Amino acid sequence: MCIRDSPRASIAQSIGSDAPIGGGRRILRALADSRGQAVAITDSAMLEAMALLGRDGLFVEPSSAITVAAAKLLATKGIIAPDNQVVCILTGSGLKQPDIVDQVFPQALKRIHARIEELEPLLATTRAEG
Repeated sequence: MCIRDSPRASIAQSIGSDAPIGGGRRILRALADSRGQAVAITDSAMLEAMALLGRDGLFVEPSSAITVAAAKLLATKGIIAPDNQVVCILTGSGLKQPDIVDQVFPQALKRIHARIEELEPLLATTRAEG
């Protein structure tokens, strides 16, 4: 297991702490006890996972998408076999980091003022598409 002394900045704000609770000992103990693995995931891999999940209608923040990116990396390395069952926990909404969502889905978020006359046309368009 390799641990960096000073983590680099990441788009995964929810988990990108340089001071995890308990110094990260609980996390490391859980990895050791479960004989699990930790992998480094790039920001670009998180963005790709957000896009993949978005195509299936799942709107998540980068720290949720990281589970899918990690599973994909582990499958590519042969650590997760094609017949293995894998569960990726997705807990954080994409609404937590709209600036990142704009990078992945530039047309997805339409910003409007909090006025009904701006909302009604958007709702009408959504109804027509659905």
